[in-house]
Amino acid sequence: MKNYDVCHSERYELFLLTDEYFIDKYAVLSMLVMKLNQFFACKISINDGWVCLFPLELSDMEFLTSFMDGYSNVFQD
Repeated sequence: MKNYDVCHSERYELFLLTDEYFIDKYAVLSMLVMKLNQFFACKISINDGWVCLFPLELSDMEFLTSFMDGYSNVFQD
């Protein structure tokens, strides 16, 4: 978890993940799952290395479920 920077605004946290961190795909998934208690991931760009997380009260759980399914599929070997 040490290889990321967090930028705050009133509406979201932006995680800027290094290439080195993205190599460990399972660590990234674990980080997202841990954050799901408070946030849901609304958008991700693998190439640019960022994840946008919004407060859970703004989330759509159906969207979140489909997002996580799609995110897992991205990392299939």
